[in-house]
Amino acid sequence: MHPTLVLAALFAWTALGACRPEPAARAPIQVGTIEPRLTSAPVRIVPATSAAAEYLQALVDPARVAAIPEQVDDFSVRDFRSEPWGAKPRFAKYAAEPLLVLDPDLVITFQWQNQDTSTVLRRAGVPVLVLRAGADYESVRATLALLGELLGAAETAAEITAALDARAAALRQRAALRPRLRALVYSNDGTGGWAAGAGTTAGALLDLTGLVNAGAEDGIVEHQQIDLERVLRIAPDLFVCGAPARGEGGSATRAVLLSAAPLLRLDAVRQERIAVVPSVLLSADSPVLLDAAEALERELLRLYPEPK
Repeated sequence: MHPTLVLAALFAWTALGACRPEPAARAPIQVGTIEPRLTSAPVRIVPATSAAAEYLQALVDPARVAAIPEQVDDFSVRDFRSEPWGAKPRFAKYAAEPLLVLDPDLVITFQWQNQDTSTVLRRAGVPVLVLRAGADYESVRATLALLGELLGAAETAAEITAALDARAAALRQRAALRPRLRALVYSNDGTGGWAAGAGTTAGALLDLTGLVNAGAEDGIVEHQQIDLERVLRIAPDLFVCGAPARGEGGSATRAVLLSAAPLLRLDAVRQERIAVVPSVLLSADSPVLLDAAEALERELLRLYPEPK
């Protein structure tokens, strides 16, 4: 993903203020390093995104987390409403002033967030760790290893990684038994269409389920706006689209696909080969990526039932 990940709005991710890209940073981003360096084990950690909060929930005692972004309540598939996470202070946006009030001793953010905020925090003496957004499953594994080492949770990180590896291997083993289908991760709320290409978490999701990223195959990098003519040219075997986080209201993209007269020329539309996955899973940038892949696999089995 990238600071220009505008697909967020079209997947109904606009409310993910602390979870989606903010304006592009002007200075180079130091990814994977903590500046200034930690002088002791952090005990007032602040994750700046839902993905960072999901990593911390898996790795550390909640007592070591000072606050979490309010978006976790509606835009994470993990439970942050129950205790002890439910009692954690929330903040609305990755901005220096409200974070400094929390007196953090480590802030964990992602490279697409506002680097000006990171700079202010660092100048105030707050260690900031910038994580690289995941474009594949290996990125998730690498982030787990990095956080495990930095937070004194290497053994836990290794156990989590082993469990994820087993699930990923099972997904790929099952995928090898299915036809190699071309999928387009597509979003259209009626005002225009966008597709996910190379270098996206959506692409990582397709890879885990054995699908060819038709957007990347057509030269799309990250997330780009595409017109119906290009969709017709790509002619995917199936579409993958998002739905509201809690499943309410159905998928706007699916409705657009089925009502756009030009797209009726596509077999995928006429046969309703449209896999619907919660939008928060399409943007999963943490171990939740495996949950997303398994959800997509269930949709594939619905669309392409295995012979009995």
